[in-house]
Amino acid sequence: MLRYSIILKTILPGLLLLFLIFTLPQLITTYFPGSVSSIAQKIYQAKELSNRLSFQAELAARPKALSLENPVIGAASNSFTDTWGAARSEGRRHEGVDIFADRGAYIVSPVDGVVSRIGYGSRGGNFVFVSGPGNERYYYAHLDKVDMALKEGQIVTANSTILGTVGNTGNAETTPPHLHLGIYGFGGATNPYPRLVTN
Repeated sequence: MLRYSIILKTILPGLLLLFLIFTLPQLITTYFPGSVSSIAQKIYQAKELSNRLSFQAELAARPKALSLENPVIGAASNSFTDTWGAARSEGRRHEGVDIFADRGAYIVSPVDGVVSRIGYGSRGGNFVFVSGPGNERYYYAHLDKVDMALKEGQIVTANSTILGTVGNTGNAETTPPHLHLGIYGFGGATNPYPRLVTN
């Protein structure tokens, strides 16, 4: 009787545990197809969101980037001038800097950040917004193409992550290809030109 008691209390639970370890995953995938992958996907998405929110909080605490590399790879040092406040159509004023380069030249983010928006507008054409240090948003407009691998919510690395290529989409169709770079903070737009020339 004691021998059966030992078997029931120790060996049988161990065998049952081994059975479950080796067969439960197969049973779940057989009778509930997609449930494991969807759970794993949701865990991955939650982790990705948590990482992005943590990174955005860190970015907000950083000071504004007061010195920027030229975001257009291979653009000449004289590819831009200070046109801040110059007259534009419909009574607007220019709120950025235009960096002229060959169509298709690569554009990178000059700051670490998070892609907050990708889209198309009648003025900016193909555009990308990146949330950067010091609660500033960087606006890249008139892109010929947005990089196919780029997605909203993606973390970008300064001077490394390709955003797209130089073009003249939107209301820049009659101008040579260029990147319009704008920087926006809580007080509105600020002139990017002094930040680019300090480098």
